[in-house]
Amino acid sequence: MATYTLLIPAGARPGSVDALERAIAVKNGFRVWAILFPILFALVHRLWRPFFALLAVMGALGVLGALDMVPDFTVIVLDGLIGVYAGLAAADWIVTAHERNGFVSAGMVAGDSEDEALLVFAHAWLKGQVEPAFASPAANSVAPRVPQGPVIGLFPESGGR
Repeated sequence: MATYTLLIPAGARPGSVDALERAIAVKNGFRVWAILFPILFALVHRLWRPFFALLAVMGALGVLGALDMVPDFTVIVLDGLIGVYAGLAAADWIVTAHERNGFVSAGMVAGDSEDEALLVFAHAWLKGQVEPAFASPAANSVAPRVPQGPVIGLFPESGGR
């Protein structure tokens, strides 16, 4: 079972069907495509800040390697480490991009698929059992925030499988 970060529009009220229809589930965890093609991954997901940072760092490494200022082995190792970092940070980059676009974290949900996670969230949301973890989007803050919202469905009370 995977965990998903649920994002809803800022200012949404528990039980709002409109907010539920716009809810976004982002799967937490490692992104294989981000390790293989970090710049392309950032571009495809419209993650502009990571895209330009990766482009600058990997481009600089490429130039330094082409000018023989850095050994080829070092360039390969550093590119690999940058890819691993991108794979680990990709889910956070996606969540942060949505938060900059006016979404707030509504909590975390466990599910076998994105649809199941959204269904578990919808059930709790429509009953008014969930409130957004943050009052405003992350774009209004410089310091990182620690989610205070509930974890939904991680330890389901109903019978297991």
